[in-house]
Amino acid sequence: MKQAAKVAAVVVRCIDRLSEALGLAAGVVVLSFTLLIVYEVVARKVFDAPLGFVFELSTYAVIAIVLLPLAFIQAQKRHVSIDLITSRLSPRKQIILDIFASVLCFVFCALLAWKSAEVAWKSYQMGLVSATTLRVPLFIPQAIVPIGSILVCLQFLLAIPRAIRSLVSLGSMAGEPGEELEA
Repeated sequence: MKQAAKVAAVVVRCIDRLSEALGLAAGVVVLSFTLLIVYEVVARKVFDAPLGFVFELSTYAVIAIVLLPLAFIQAQKRHVSIDLITSRLSPRKQIILDIFASVLCFVFCALLAWKSAEVAWKSYQMGLVSATTLRVPLFIPQAIVPIGSILVCLQFLLAIPRAIRSLVSLGSMAGEPGEELEA
């Protein structure tokens, strides 16, 4: 049993580190494309020599900037949330709602990963490339969607047992069975 716990801990660490790495990669993409766009503007306005491919690459960059850090953001619980209603719930009900939301998000992200992987795979098989001068193989930017989705899916999967453990420990702190703690 201890061996299984060690393996699980290693898997969780790997998922967390990969999530961090993709979050960092998204930051590098933001910085790189900020510099590239500035260069493009100067080249076009000052030298009348636009690069011509910046718009295409910036479109791919937006996909990466949105999807790559999702797992890291989920691991840190930094997604935008509105707690107008949930803040009025007891801690027990908040955790139950969190579990329910994590399950729903897991299912959604799993479907997104599955379908987007199918699209990227078909593009790869068909040899589709962008209709621009760069002729980027389309499966490359398309692969960002399933990669980001799979990782955030794993983070939601990790969040569920963590929330269940919180619920159990919260229940063991209650005085009487059925008694709820108030916030």
